[in-house]
Amino acid sequence: MSALFLAIVHAVFKGALFMVVGAVEKQVGTTDMTKISGLIRKMPFTFFVALVSIIALAGVPPLGGFVGKWMLYEALITESNNYFLVIVIFFSSTAAFLYSYRFLFGLFLGQEEKETEHVKEAPITMIIPMMILAILLMVTGAFPGVLFEPISHGMHYLGFSDVNWSMSVLVNVWGEESNMTYINLSIGIVFVAIFAFLTLKGYKGTKNVGTKDISTGGEIPTENENLTFQMDFFKPFERAAAPLYKRSMDKIWNDLGNAIDNLSDFIRKIYSGNGQTYALFVVIFLVILLLFKDTLFAN
Repeated sequence: MSALFLAIVHAVFKGALFMVVGAVEKQVGTTDMTKISGLIRKMPFTFFVALVSIIALAGVPPLGGFVGKWMLYEALITESNNYFLVIVIFFSSTAAFLYSYRFLFGLFLGQEEKETEHVKEAPITMIIPMMILAILLMVTGAFPGVLFEPISHGMHYLGFSDVNWSMSVLVNVWGEESNMTYINLSIGIVFVAIFAFLTLKGYKGTKNVGTKDISTGGEIPTENENLTFQMDFFKPFERAAAPLYKRSMDKIWNDLGNAIDNLSDFIRKIYSGNGQTYALFVVIFLVILLLFKDTLFAN
């Protein structure tokens, strides 16, 4: 059931992300993340859909992606005790969030550019379908039974008899329950508290500062300077991992080069350019055909 649930949720958030890219392409004229940034104020509804979709992709509560991956983790642990796959799925989810955040950061966050001052939110005919998919991701996180019911009917039709489900409670083989209503309520309270705290604190002694209202090294950046960390977004991770993968990759390439050299030397001995050697190869080939003619040409 977890695989089918994840497949449906995956189709929903990927569809929403494709719609987001289409909306940006229509309003801006390009999706090149090296040319545009800071669209969050220009296209807030599109940004909201992109954010919800990426959270669902990463399997973070309280969205449907969390429910599907939670069920997948439990199935791997309780049914097969395959902890290696659990670890692989966890790190793959983390990697998925990182490359998806690159997309979110590149298009919507960062400084606003003069070239995108004219950009407006996508038309309502594009916003409504995106919002429907985003809301569906929220609903499947709070009430996964919305999908469990049709999935269970399909599984019963295929011959699976023991298919149990609940509208908002996940139950594992040990009888432990995870009530998504309580989980979502707890997360909602935390977010509301943080939002209220930051909002109230923001009204005290602060002012609205533009993205270029700063100085770097004592110099005020000009209007055409882009200070957003868009290019080489993953450089910090590469620098952190460089000591590991550089040594390992150097060894791999050196071993591969040595193997190719050895193979070339062996082939060079066979194809030496000597006519007598080639004649000997022909004789050997004909002798093999004569010795094994009954086997090779039995039909």
